[in-house]
Order: sequence, then structure tokens, then C-alpha cells
Amino acid sequence: ATAAATPTATATATACGPVTVFSENFDGVTAPALPAGWVTSFTPGPADCTPTGTCALGTNWATTTTNPNTAPNCAFHNDPGCVTDSTLDSPSFAVVTTTTQLFFRHSYDLESGHDGAVLEISTNGGPFTDIITAGGQFVQPGGYNGTISSGSFSPIAGRAAWTGNSGGYINTTVRLPGSFPNVRLRFRLATDCMGGGTGWRIDTIRATYDPGCPTATATATATRAASPTATATAAATAAPQRTAAGQRHQV
Repeated sequence: ATAAATPTATATATACGPVTVFSENFDGVTAPALPAGWVTSFTPGPADCTPTGTCALGTNWATTTTNPNTAPNCAFHNDPGCVTDSTLDSPSFAVVTTTTQLFFRHSYDLESGHDGAVLEISTNGGPFTDIITAGGQFVQPGGYNGTISSGSFSPIAGRAAWTGNSGGYINTTVRLPGSFPNVRLRFRLATDCMGGGTGWRIDTIRATYDPGCPTATATATATRAASPTATATAAATAAPQRTAAGQRHQV
């Protein structure tokens, strides 16, 4: 007799982990060029602490090989001693889930409380708005660390911002405010009418979400059991015996 095949459950694993929807490390270009799709602009303000004159030190953002987080480049803007408002806008990308988070590394040395850096966002072609005002949320640490003075013509006076000295590169993670087919980021540096610092460096940007890991699915695999082996049993047969008279007697 042969035993029937018996199904055996086998777990099937599915790959999982964070999904990247946007990334930039500024390393695919030759400094001072910006990668394709990135746009920079600046607006000069007063050259001194009276509303006259124009700051001659305003510049656009550029890549540099000086002190990147990942070689060879980072994005950089200096911190001049007069009023400027300089922006660096990312290419557009889609945010497909409300759990998407933005991560980047940055280093800043800015006149504390007077010169400041902020992150803004535009969704679906709308105006740029501070990431927190738009509904984003910093995953601490790494969020804004000060408020910009209203007394020296800063373009972002009164707003929360990164200001002072970070002491080198720090991590910032922020949960984006929702899912949108078209998102652009703006890294904005605003300086006031006096004092300055080294500037702001940005590198290693990525936006990711985690879809989670699906439960392993059991798949039945047929396994044939061993066949039993038949064992023959011989019937006992008595041999002929002689009688006392010497004749055969069949038992």
C-alpha cells in the first residue's frame, strides 16, 4: 500500500522596508552647479539698518566642495552682514501617503536671533508656506531652535527658525503635512541688516515612507509519505511421521 501525499505549510517572505520618493545629495554635478530641477533666487534688502541702500552681497545658492556631509558636494549659502532673502527650491515630487517623512543633514553658523533658516513647502502648485504652518511636524531633535528678531529688517522677522551655530552637521526629520501629487521644498535663508556668520550647508536629503511588512503567507507543499512494505508470513506445514508399525501416518 502507498500513503497519499501530505501538504506541508511553508512561509513565503515578502521584501519590505522604507520606500524613497525623493532624494538628493548634490554629488552628481560639478560645483558650483546645482542639480537639474533645483531653482535658486535671492532678493537683496537694505545695506544698513535704515531702509536705504541695497545689499551688494546677495548671492544665489550653489554647490561647494567645502565641508560636505557626503563628498564631493553640498548646497551652500553664505550669511552676509546685510539684508538678503535667498531661496533654494527642489524639483517637484509626489507624496503618496500621509506617513511620509523628510530627512536631511545640515550645518549652520548664523548670527544668533537675527539671521535665520527655515523650511517651506508648496503643495499642488500653491504658495510656499512654512513647513509647520502647513501642518508638518518636526521629529525632535532637529527642529527650529530660535525666533528671529523683529528689529533689524529680517525678511522672516518674528518667525521660528534655525539660528546660531549648530556645531557641525545635525539631523532633521520632519513629517510632511499630507499626501499630494505635487510637492516642492524650499530651503530659505534670511539675513538682517547687521552682523553675519559663515552660512548654511545642506546635504543628504531624502523623503521616505514605510509601507510596513506584510504577514508571511503559508503555501502548501505536497510531501509524499513513505510506502509501507508488505511482509510475507509462511504457513506452518507438518512433516509426515511414521507409526510404530513402520507405516506412514499423515498428521
